Amino acid sequence: MTRTNDGRRPRRGYPPPQLDDHPLLRVLIAEATRRGDTLAALAGALGVTYERVAQWRRKEANVSKASRCVIESAAKYLGIPTVMVLCLTGSSCFVWSESLASKTCFLQVGAHWTRM
Repeated sequence: MTRTNDGRRPRRGYPPPQLDDHPLLRVLIAEATRRGDTLAALAGALGVTYERVAQWRRKEANVSKASRCVIESAAKYLGIPTVMVLCLTGSSCFVWSESLASKTCFLQVGAHWTRM
């Protein structure tokens, strides 16, 4: 069994992020590990089941297709703006619309456009 940097064996439920994990999943798992949260606790904070997190890790489901609620929960868990989490998913598109009255930024999430 592998050992941590301080020579101890890693505890069950604290698997380190893998290089082939999705970027958002790597960040979430690294934060969970830093906090000492299990993957079950991470799943609870995201509002999904442990099985869904396991499916993301096994690539049976794609975390970038998670619902807006899950994306917002991930942002809250990480303590970063939701737009940063959307960038980590790689599924967002930004468009600037300039008019005489104002400058508006729109964010595309899936098929929907949201004013920011």
